[in-house]
Amino acid sequence: MKKIILAGLLLAVGSVAMANSAQDVLKKARDDYYKQQEAERKAAKAPKKVERVKVETAEGVEEVEAEEEVKPRTPMEKLEYNANKAAIKVDYYERVVRSVAREEKELDGYNEVLGKKKSKKVKEQKAKTEKTKKAKK
Repeated sequence: MKKIILAGLLLAVGSVAMANSAQDVLKKARDDYYKQQEAERKAAKAPKKVERVKVETAEGVEEVEAEEEVKPRTPMEKLEYNANKAAIKVDYYERVVRSVAREEKELDGYNEVLGKKKSKKVKEQKAKTEKTKKAKK
């Protein structure tokens, strides 16, 4: 009989302790969620600074409104911000590589017309780039 009462008492105390720890975890998660929601609301309400910037175009100088970038506040915003910046940089470098390759082809054409001989170094570099292009495909 004593064993049953002791087991029941341990079960009752254990279930209360488990319930308290679960409640603490839920409360912590809820507080974190509300903090994140509040940060997003503040970011949306924050006034964006707009500056007038002069930009040179083919037609002349124009004034354009440029918004100042808002710094990310939450970890998810930081990840999205960094991913966006990385994608922009990758796009830029891909355009630079294509431009350089186009210029090299153009110069090869000029060298053939002028009858200049290519150096061994240039031929080796061209062979390497062709191999890497084939490997990527």
